[in-house]
Amino acid sequence: MKHSTLFVLAVLVLPFAFLLRKGAPEPAAPAANEAEQRKLRAQLRTDRLARKAFAVLAIGAILAVGYTYAHETKQLVLSDPEAVYEAAPEILVPVASVSDDRLHRFALKADGRLLRFLVIRKDEKKDEYATAMDACTICNDWGYVQLGERVLCRNCVAEINRGSIGEPGGCNPIPVKHERRGGDLVIKLDAITAHAAFFKTGQAVTVRCSQCGMNEDADKAVRAHGKWYCTMEECQKALREKP
Repeated sequence: MKHSTLFVLAVLVLPFAFLLRKGAPEPAAPAANEAEQRKLRAQLRTDRLARKAFAVLAIGAILAVGYTYAHETKQLVLSDPEAVYEAAPEILVPVASVSDDRLHRFALKADGRLLRFLVIRKDEKKDEYATAMDACTICNDWGYVQLGERVLCRNCVAEINRGSIGEPGGCNPIPVKHERRGGDLVIKLDAITAHAAFFKTGQAVTVRCSQCGMNEDADKAVRAHGKWYCTMEECQKALREKP
């Protein structure tokens, strides 16, 4: 389902709404006697009730789907990157920081933009990890969110098979190659920057400054000592004074 789903659902409701207004067709010719006329009138009442009941149930089902969709999309909010890396030949992600069953979001500052990427453990027994861009070739950089055990695309609400993350196709996040080097997952810089063209919809990640409490774009803010600091001079001064 696309982000225009609510419009599609509204269109689907219309035929059933007309069905509610429209009664059963009248018989083409009157019945031969009073008994037959009563029988026809009873059939017409039954048809009208059946039509209305079907229309009400159909509209109720469509509205339920719409409500569920609207409620779910409200939860699809981009989380703060756990770390924002400066451009370097190799990006090192500590395995210990991603060795759970959660979807982890990171970002790289490159070419004046913030390129988000994901890391998730695919298989606990094999200790296998997947690395991918927080974007896909269909929906671009809308990104992905994990709700419970489900990983969802924020744009089309497509559910992504956890085992397929790291593989191309469909609405899967764009895979990025990595290598395991000791306690780190190592990603080459050009493996990430090669997909910069997909970050064009303006999906911004904002963070809250730990000093003044104001929101700042993550690509401008600075993360240090596990906290975010905005670009205001007072906050940058406080950061510089940190031991």
